[in-house]
Amino acid sequence: FFFLMIRRPPRSTQSRSSAASDVYKRQDFFETVLNSLKGLPLLRKIYIDCSSSWLKNRQVNKFSEFLKSSKNLNDLAIDLNDCDKITDESVKRLIRSIGSIQNLKNLKLALQSCNLLSNYSTKAISDIIKLNPQLESLGIGLGRIDDKSIELVAVAIINSRLVSIDLHFLECKRLTDGACQALSTAIFASKTLKKVTLNLEKCRKITNSGLQRLNELQSLKKLSEFVLTSAPFEEKSDDFNFDSD
Repeated sequence: FFFLMIRRPPRSTQSRSSAASDVYKRQDFFETVLNSLKGLPLLRKIYIDCSSSWLKNRQVNKFSEFLKSSKNLNDLAIDLNDCDKITDESVKRLIRSIGSIQNLKNLKLALQSCNLLSNYSTKAISDIIKLNPQLESLGIGLGRIDDKSIELVAVAIINSRLVSIDLHFLECKRLTDGACQALSTAIFASKTLKKVTLNLEKCRKITNSGLQRLNELQSLKKLSEFVLTSAPFEEKSDDFNFDSD
């Protein structure tokens, strides 16, 4: 198991020059660590937490190249929240590299507040499921996604072997009740899902009608766990937490 966390220290404690120097040191350290990991072919689990603005396309691309040589990975977690300098092309490479890991069973990928990502990257999330048909558990965090992208993800879920999904779509201003309908249909139709967690907080275009459609999933006997966190249209926070036997 390998765990790496590299975060930015509080800005108030550094001058501009020292902060810039610190950024370069973290970037170099990140690449040095990846080079050293290439000598560990039996590595099974990796958790990379680089949720800060210092990470750029170069580091993401380096990590993508590293993943291509990590054929024995079973568990992978990548936290790129707030990495506002990475672009669609780097995400595309990352997803392709993840798709090359034949033994991957559990994946978590967080891309919230990555402001340079376009709708392409959100649509590509469905490719992760298609490229990794052996996946059993999937966790995705996005701050920008629309109904069309959700529909693609929903179709991929239906055709997958996923047992558990954990989807966080926070402050997605373009999501509507159509997204709720697509997710509900996918969860109903899936033959393998047992655990579902959905977070739709601050998705202001989703109404109580859409949330009610998801709420109806509590009646599914096949689900051992169903959690829905949301902020309905009236801007009054509701939490639905259902555990069925």
